[in-house]
Formats: sequence, C-alpha cells, structure tokens
Amino acid sequence: MEILVVDDYKDLAELIGQALREKGYKVSVFGDPFDVLSFEDLSRFHLIISDYNMPGMSGIKLIQKVREKNPTIKSVILTSNFGTIPKSERTSEFIDAFIEKGDECWKAVESFIKSMQLPN
Repeated sequence: MEILVVDDYKDLAELIGQALREKGYKVSVFGDPFDVLSFEDLSRFHLIISDYNMPGMSGIKLIQKVREKNPTIKSVILTSNFGTIPKSERTSEFIDAFIEKGDECWKAVESFIKSMQLPN
C-alpha cells in the first residue's frame, strides 16, 4: 500500500511517515498541498493523510482535488481541534475519517487502515 502524508508541519508528517514505514507501508511525505497536486502519479496512492489547516488550502479541499485524479483513494484528516471544523466539512463525502493530532496519532491512523481492510 502507498500512503501520502501531507502536513505543513513537516516534522509531524515525517514522524507519521516513519511510523508507517516501520509497519511496512510505502509513504511519501509532503509539506505543501500544492506540491501534492503537481505530483504526476496520484493514482498509485491508496490513502491520503492530510492536515486540516494548511496555508493556502485546507486538507479537505486538497483531498477533494486529489480524488478528482484518484477517485478510489481513502482519506484521513488530521486536526488539533476537531470542534472548530464546520459541521458541513465534518460530514464531507470526501473524508473517510478525522483523527486528532497527538504524540501517537499514527496508531489511530494504523487502526483506520486495518478497519478499511486496505492492502499492506
């Protein structure tokens, strides 16, 4: 399985990416949502994990744009404050899960992967 991790706090993205790599997943990490959109082969990814609040583009908007190129990709939004996300966005058809950021949020991501029965 190939996973795309996007967060403007690249250290956090790298930490999540490394934890997932140690579990055997192939991971590409980006710190800028616009770099993701210029990536040539988005169709190879099975899952996108994106920060909600990034400069220039929300994670939800990014996932919506990625799904235009890869309609089957699963998606997770990471957020440090779920309660501030508008209800209309919390029920977005583009988002499969919301996960609170924290020291071990990668464990929740791994649980999501297992629950969706995505390939390893």
